[in-house]
Amino acid sequence: MAAILMREFGDGNGFWCMTCGKWNWSGFRSHLNRLKKLRRPAALFGTAFAWVHFLDWCAARQIGFLMPAGSMILETGGYKGRSREIERTELHRRLRRLFGVKASDVHSEYSMCELSSQAYSFQPEGAKGEGRPIFRFPPWCRHRVVQPGSSISVSEGETGVLEIHDLANLDSCAFLRTEDMAIRRGDGFELIGRLPRAGLKGCSLAFEDKD
Repeated sequence: MAAILMREFGDGNGFWCMTCGKWNWSGFRSHLNRLKKLRRPAALFGTAFAWVHFLDWCAARQIGFLMPAGSMILETGGYKGRSREIERTELHRRLRRLFGVKASDVHSEYSMCELSSQAYSFQPEGAKGEGRPIFRFPPWCRHRVVQPGSSISVSEGETGVLEIHDLANLDSCAFLRTEDMAIRRGDGFELIGRLPRAGLKGCSLAFEDKD
């Protein structure tokens, strides 16, 4: 996915900070400093646990960045037991501080291997960047938050299990009941974690730290 985005929308100067199973944080730092000097905005994608590793790496060296205006940070993938966990609002706060960007410049992506579509986060109107982000799917994808063990939708503001109907799944099952818990928020939802005893899953497991 990232390779396609870099090919279609990039300028040919994209950078991967994972090489042969090893984090290349020094190279990533040099790349960010080049962007800063050129005053070129960047889209930085990373799994949640990769961002935790980078935050720790930068903190140990007391370094930070002031990214050019228009830069965007995206976290996805969860932790999968590959690092200490940081609550999403705190992770976003630390990313904003590290990169010198606004709350509206930090986003989350939610999806899974079984889906063809993704939900992206936005900050609720009037939020100052401290609240949990709200996720929305594109128009061809519908979701419901239902009571566990039933198909009854929960009321606004209540917690349940997330169901997704993805019309882009042309050659596979279009309807999925996940093991993710969410709060119903208007036409979106707020993620709060996995069901008790739910197994770890996710494509980001392939990018674990090998050190």
